[in-house]
Amino acid sequence: MKTIPLSVAKASLSRLIDEISKTHTAFQITRSGVPEGILLSASEYESLIETLKILSDPDLMRQIRQSVKEIETGILLTHEEVSVDVLGRPFFCRNDY
Repeated sequence: MKTIPLSVAKASLSRLIDEISKTHTAFQITRSGVPEGILLSASEYESLIETLKILSDPDLMRQIRQSVKEIETGILLTHEEVSVDVLGRPFFCRNDY
């Protein structure tokens, strides 16, 4: 992330927008040396919002932690071992679950 003063951001907003669109570089904008805001690409913003949604969902986080444990302990399923029921929910074909 690059830090720039507000005066520079105001004077070169169009150029900054071009840069963040191409490089996904974020800019911290300061006023009198104090950080006041962040300028980032729309895709980076959307990614942050989606990450926050995932992190704030306790059930989803529990499932992710469980999956990480299974991977670390070698419990892996092949694509063929995982199927989907009529409601689109995954279910496991192995008998050890």
